[in-house]
Amino acid sequence: MNKRGGYFFVLDVFIASAIIVLTLIIIFSSRVNTPPSETSYRIAEDFMGFLTTTEIRDISNPYKVNLTKGGFINDTRLNLVQVLAVLNYTHAKNSTGQSFASCFLESISNGVVPAKYGMNYSIDGTSIYERNPETYPAANLVLSSRRVTFFRINAQGLYGPVISEVKIWV
Repeated sequence: MNKRGGYFFVLDVFIASAIIVLTLIIIFSSRVNTPPSETSYRIAEDFMGFLTTTEIRDISNPYKVNLTKGGFINDTRLNLVQVLAVLNYTHAKNSTGQSFASCFLESISNGVVPAKYGMNYSIDGTSIYERNPETYPAANLVLSSRRVTFFRINAQGLYGPVISEVKIWV
């Protein structure tokens, strides 16, 4: 009878050990899903708000100097969305062939949108600037903000309306 009791005790220890090990494996291998923070939800709208409320004369940026001296921007009262629309309309390019709109938006967004976020800025569906495009397919959250914009070409004509869209993903 003693051998039989010892056998059940050893069997109980193995079963308990297996349950503990499986429980620990499940706990430590499961992925923790943390909900995105409030700033993640607001960042696209805040960035688009920054672009629509900030005039070109209110920023200090090396591209601003190049654009105003080069004659691409004549009215410094335009907001940044309008400036990007002007640059898109004129198809202005720098010496390396990259569009001024893309370079300008890159320099502006680096200080405003954190580097961990991917970003796409498009005008009427044409992508102007894209950061971290390889992370877009695996993104857990994609936020978008749109604005309608237009600007005066000359005394007789307007360009627009065009839809400017920012997509930001985590």
